[in-house]
This record gives sequence, C-alpha cells and structure tokens, in this order.
Amino acid sequence: MRLNINIKDLSAVFTSILLSVFMVAVVAYGASVIDTASVGSGTSTPGVAAGVKGAGLFEGFVHADYFKSTSTNPSWISANLGLGGTTTPGAALDVQGAGIFEGFVHADYFKSTSTNPSWLLGRIGLGTTTPSSTVNNDGGITVEGGGLFGDFVMSSYLTATSSTATSTIRTGMIVASSSVVDAVSGRIALGTTTIPDSDVANTEANDPTLTISGLGSTYNATGTLYITNAGAGGGQIILKSVDGFNCAAISAATVDAAFSTGITLTAEVVACPR
Repeated sequence: MRLNINIKDLSAVFTSILLSVFMVAVVAYGASVIDTASVGSGTSTPGVAAGVKGAGLFEGFVHADYFKSTSTNPSWISANLGLGGTTTPGAALDVQGAGIFEGFVHADYFKSTSTNPSWLLGRIGLGTTTPSSTVNNDGGITVEGGGLFGDFVMSSYLTATSSTATSTIRTGMIVASSSVVDAVSGRIALGTTTIPDSDVANTEANDPTLTISGLGSTYNATGTLYITNAGAGGGQIILKSVDGFNCAAISAATVDAAFSTGITLTAEVVACPR
C-alpha cells in the first residue's frame, strides 16, 4: 500500500503537536513566556510591553517600578495603602517619611505624636475658614502650659485665675488709652499717659510714684484719689518714713457726726504693711 503525505499537512500536524505540548506545560507549571515586543488586549497598537484597552482585573498583586495615571477619572484603593517602604500600613494611608501636598488636606482632626517642631507658614483659622491674622480663633482656646508670642496679643479682655503665679510685663502698659505703667521705674499714671519727672536739682523732690491727673487745668486740677472702706475705720493713707523704719497713717473723721459737719485729719504712727 502506498501513502501520499503532503509536506504542508505534515508541518501543520507537527506545529499543532508542539502548541499542545506548550499549553500543557503552561497549565501544569503556571509559567509562560511571550517572545514579542508588545502585547495588546483590546487594541492592535499597544505601544508598550503590555497594552490593555479597557478595564483590567488582577487577583494578585501588581509589581512595577512606578505607577502613572493620565486619566481624569477618580481612582480608589479599597484597602490600606502604604507609602515609604512599609508593607504593613496601619491606616487607610500610611506614609513612612515626609509628605508634600500642593493643595489642602481635609481631615476630621489632626494628631501629632512627634517631638519635632511643627510650623505653618500661612494663616490658621480655628472655628473660621477666613482667618484675618496668623492665628484667628473664633471661639475659646485652651492652652495647657506656657505660650510664647513674638508679637502683640489683642483680646477683648484678659482674665488671670492663678493665685500663685506672678505676671510680669517687661515693657510699658497703657490702660484704657489714658493710664500707663512705666516698665523701667514701675511708676503709675492715672488719667494721663505721661509719667512726670521731678527736677531733683532744683526742687529736691522725688519723681512721683503715683500720678493722678484729671480734666482740669493747671490752676484747677480735678484729679481725685478716693479712698473709702465699708467698715467703721474708713479709708486711710499710709506713708513710710524716709529711713524706711516707721509708717504714719492719715485718716479723716467728721467733727460732728450728728450733723455731719466739719472734718479733721488725724495722723498716727502705725505698723508698716508687709
């Protein structure tokens, strides 16, 4: 019996056998090699080693030198994302290292556990989205510890509740725009922001520690020092002697209490206040 074998048919059979063996090897060992410049899925012009036109689903991880997205559509990752070399992110976004954000960062709250200093170059608003100064607090603020301000502090009022702390003002203080405390000498002027200085050489008078100025003129002064007390003792002025060892109290009493007429001034030696 004579067999007629076509060379083309034999080549096709041989190729089919080889492909079958190759597919069995792929299924059995889970490995494959595509020896070509690029592979396209859904496109005949992939442009890169693997080009996919449409969605791609990977059941395992994807390993790449870097990722690049050119789409304007939103992207999302359902699980935690670790950046900076961590493979065990402890939060939705875990960054091991510094982070740079060109836009705003929105969060329910901020928490810092580092001992390194933190800073903000722009304005910060607390309770307001339009801060008018470096720190704009629309509401109360509580600081447990000291606070350092390199510039002025503007407030509607100040309240000190400590009974042991000492407040120190190193420069002058103006109260109600009409009274002043001199930081150098500690002298106080009420009703004026000018601290008077006596000419010791000519008058041999000391600079007044307390100055009270009213609205009157030089010959009609209206500055008043009013000392009173709800008790029976009344108010008094205590003067310390020049040598600093003794004190004298000046008090006022009505001459005729029944008719509330006349007044006498009494000076007596008293113990100096502590």
